[in-house]
Amino acid sequence: MTRKKISIITGWGDGLGNGHLQRMANLASYLNSRGFHASIVSENRPELFPGDALQFFSGKILPGTDLIIRDMRDSETGEIESLKKYAPVLAVDDSGPGRKSADFNLTLLPNPPGSGMGQPSYNMFIYGYNITREIKMMGKEKIHKSMDVSFYLPHDIIENPDSILKILPDGMNVAIISHRGHVILKNGSTMPLNKNHAEILLSSRLLICHFGITLFEGHLSGCRLATINPTGYHSSLSDAVKPELGLENLGIYPGIKPDSKKIISGLVASSISESADPSKINDRIQENLDRLHGFLLNDCLN
Repeated sequence: MTRKKISIITGWGDGLGNGHLQRMANLASYLNSRGFHASIVSENRPELFPGDALQFFSGKILPGTDLIIRDMRDSETGEIESLKKYAPVLAVDDSGPGRKSADFNLTLLPNPPGSGMGQPSYNMFIYGYNITREIKMMGKEKIHKSMDVSFYLPHDIIENPDSILKILPDGMNVAIISHRGHVILKNGSTMPLNKNHAEILLSSRLLICHFGITLFEGHLSGCRLATINPTGYHSSLSDAVKPELGLENLGIYPGIKPDSKKIISGLVASSISESADPSKINDRIQENLDRLHGFLLNDCLN
């Protein structure tokens, strides 16, 4: 049987962040493990992955590709039509005009108001490559929730610790997750934290972040959730996902709600559990990928 070829179009940095790339790298890894030849189309190799992930990248659309998956939101009609010259196109979370030209559509994230994208298929949500890899390495030992609060926010907020300290109740253990190195925040100063991304999330009672894939990873890890968003767009998406994730939206930076300290104190006190089980979390990640695998086979590649 000939291996099905899937070429993935995505992006990162600037206004896209890293979430699209993280989930598409995870999808590429999974599909290759299931006998596909899946590759992310990019001449650049991102630095946020370990070296073994670089095998999932190629400089061009695979010759004879059977399906193109495009995950970048907001496509133009001409862009989708040009991709269709190579193969049928699956548009993921695409609210642009090109959505109507795609052969298939898949919605995994909440939608901007009036987008007409329908309800998200959260049971096929794709988590990030790095957290999936780290959780697999953690085994079955439960992780105690020893960290009160973890932050994952845009650099301009994180680099101003005073903006964080003013909304935190006294005496809390606080971690800051950053691509530049994770740290513990104490008395306005920072110290290195020797834990990876997954370990911090699984050991946290509350995660405060902006809207993005990390918000869903925090929910997966058993964290209570709150958002501080950089734009009204991100804030509206946070509001849209409230019923699913049970989060508190603290506002658009720097206009944080005046009672944020009280809200944070309540969220930490009402922690969902005292520990997290990496093996059960890994099962959840794989179950979602299995369902997505079935969707691709039955709807896009039959």
